[in-house]
Amino acid sequence: MSCFSLCHDTFKLQKRINYKFGQLNAIEKFISSDDTKALFIDILSSEAIATSAIEGEILQRSSVHSSINKILKLGLEDYSAE
Repeated sequence: MSCFSLCHDTFKLQKRINYKFGQLNAIEKFISSDDTKALFIDILSSEAIATSAIEGEILQRSSVHSSINKILKLGLEDYSAE
């Protein structure tokens, strides 16, 4: 692979990432702060659960949500330990 091809692919990827961030910024303007935090927790939880599954460990989604909420001090009551 030539340097030109690699640079071109990197540029295309950067443009796509910037476009996606722009979409996320636009969406964020229309949802509440708590909804943004909840979405953030959901995304992190899904990644943690998927990563743990690869290692053979099964985690409960509610426990992961609660832990992320507590560690990041997001203050969402729906994700608090009961």
